Amino acid sequence: MGIEFLKPARMDDLLDVVTRPVEMKGASIVLAQEVLRGSGSLIEATVRVAFISGGRARPTPKPLRLAMKADQQ
Repeated sequence: MGIEFLKPARMDDLLDVVTRPVEMKGASIVLAQEVLRGSGSLIEATVRVAFISGGRARPTPKPLRLAMKADQQ
C-alpha cells in the first residue's frame, strides 16, 4: 500500500472513499483510492490486494473479476 496524506480530516467531517480498479492480475488486483471531503482530496492511495487461501496465492474470484471489468467500461 502506498499512501499520500494531503490534508488532515477533522472530527465529524463527512468523508467519501472512492475506489477504482487500476490493474488485475491472476491472483491480485491494484486499486486506486481517494478520501474526499467535499470536492477536496485528503488522501490518495494505491492498494495491491492478493487472494490467498491455505497459505497459497489463488486466482481472483471470477465474480469479482467480472464486476471490476464492468466497472472499467
